[in-house]
Formats: sequence, C-alpha cells, structure tokens
Amino acid sequence: MDNGGKMANITALDPVAMNTPAASSRLVAHKPSPWFNVLAIVVVIIGIIYAGYHLADDLSVVHDTRAYPFILLGIGRWHSASSRCCRWS
Repeated sequence: MDNGGKMANITALDPVAMNTPAASSRLVAHKPSPWFNVLAIVVVIIGIIYAGYHLADDLSVVHDTRAYPFILLGIGRWHSASSRCCRWS
C-alpha cells in the first residue's frame, strides 16, 4: 500500500509509563485473609449438606419400581432397531 511517502499513524509507547506498576499489580501482592478461606469452606460444607438433604428428601418418595415399563421400553427399542436394519425394499 502506498501512503504517499508519509509515516504510519502509530502512537509510540512511553517507556517510562511501561515501567510503572499497574494498579492491579498491587492487589496481586496482597495476601488474602485466612478468614476468607474459613468462610469458603463453611459455604461449601453448607452447600453439600443442603444438596444431600434435598436429594434424600426427593428420593424418599420414590416407590417400588416394577419391571413392566422397562420391558415395554426394551420391546419398543428392539422393534425400532429391527425395523430400521431389516427393512426390505
């Protein structure tokens, strides 16, 4: 591309500004409070207890299952598979 002998319009980076630390780098060196780890562990334990309690509550109402629906499902699957593979044209 010919730009008529002009230099490209690029702003040069200031080397002094490149050596100064960014505001976020001060936070990287900051050590978190140990109470945050305790709080995180407590939240995870409460979540596991909550999920386990509600899972047990949901599964407590499941009645005895019979084999009849599964037999019908197997027959239907077998029929659909056999009708696809053995179709005579």
